[in-house]
Amino acid sequence: MHPVSRLLLIAAAGYFGMASTVSAQEPAQNDWRVTLGGGVMLAPDYEGSDDYEFKPIPDIEINYRDSVILKNNSLSYNALRAVDPASNWRAGPRARYAFGRDQDDNAALRGLGDVDGSVELGGFVGYGAGPWSGELSVLQDVGDGHDGLVAELSGGYGFRFTPRLGARLSASMTYADDSYMQSFFGVTPAQALRSGYAAEDADAGLKDAGIALGLTYGLTESWALGGFVGYKRLLGDAADSQIVDGQGSANQVRTGLTLRYSF
Repeated sequence: MHPVSRLLLIAAAGYFGMASTVSAQEPAQNDWRVTLGGGVMLAPDYEGSDDYEFKPIPDIEINYRDSVILKNNSLSYNALRAVDPASNWRAGPRARYAFGRDQDDNAALRGLGDVDGSVELGGFVGYGAGPWSGELSVLQDVGDGHDGLVAELSGGYGFRFTPRLGARLSASMTYADDSYMQSFFGVTPAQALRSGYAAEDADAGLKDAGIALGLTYGLTESWALGGFVGYKRLLGDAADSQIVDGQGSANQVRTGLTLRYSF
């Protein structure tokens, strides 16, 4: 896998998107809000693996009037803000770069081939009131990667321990269709010949459910330290896959630290 793709893979919001931390200090009221940062994370070397490694992680968000939001590999437009800027609801189109998987990431993947990265298009709807928020997004691969559809439901509660120390507790679940599940968790007859696994169909269904806790400590008005820990349980055919049940684990944990600058 190309080093840049590996770096971006870790930033994908679809894995622990619900682990986003709250800002320790309120941003200035202006049209643009920008956060640039990065850090390090301990995570499985592929989804379903029980082998862990340290990886660098970027932390990038560019927000224009809460309407156009670029967050790592995802670009969203909140179309409802143009209709009612004061509404607690948000909805609109979303584009996301979906990262693939390299069979060289782990010996358990040898013979399965690579899953190419691709572009997903779809939309989202969300609601936020006070410290509570929730969101549903539905995205379809349009670039010949996993060729599937993914629906993600997440919600969380943000709170503060002190004026500088904030936290967010969140939960999520993911549904994936046949094409997505087969790409990442199934084994075709051709792959079976190369890999030694038995041919296996992975059907549509709930792929995972998880919880996460994120913390942010404001060092100054612009600089902040962030930390997170998240647990995800693979479900259904994802958990039963030979590369998970036989070679890895359905229990997936991620934890990391970041340093970010906001302006």
